[in-house]
Amino acid sequence: MRNDLGNMLVVSFNDISNAEFMAFNSHKVFCGLRTTPTGGCMIYFDFSGFNFEQPFNISTLVEANVCAIDETSSEALAEERLLINAILVDHATTLVKSLRTFTLPLNVTQELYKYIRKHLEK
Repeated sequence: MRNDLGNMLVVSFNDISNAEFMAFNSHKVFCGLRTTPTGGCMIYFDFSGFNFEQPFNISTLVEANVCAIDETSSEALAEERLLINAILVDHATTLVKSLRTFTLPLNVTQELYKYIRKHLEK
């Protein structure tokens, strides 16, 4: 998960099955956030049973100087959600099998922004 490049989620497998393709390409996506008090942050994705966690590295926001999370961000959260561009790649051929764009649920976006703001203040 590279948020310094526009929140791209790249999933790469060998021999992608039809069930994996269909789950990634067209089924509902369920997302959640798992964090630790020491700074660990994982975004959980579930594409109809095809699930995994991806790290969210807060330091890339600071290094790329793209973090606009401040006190005014919490006001925008009532309406805005984080955009994810997801790409499914066949690892053996490096061919893109599916492109998909979706947003994180509002509550996950809010939790993520609060978590980032908390750790940036440290």
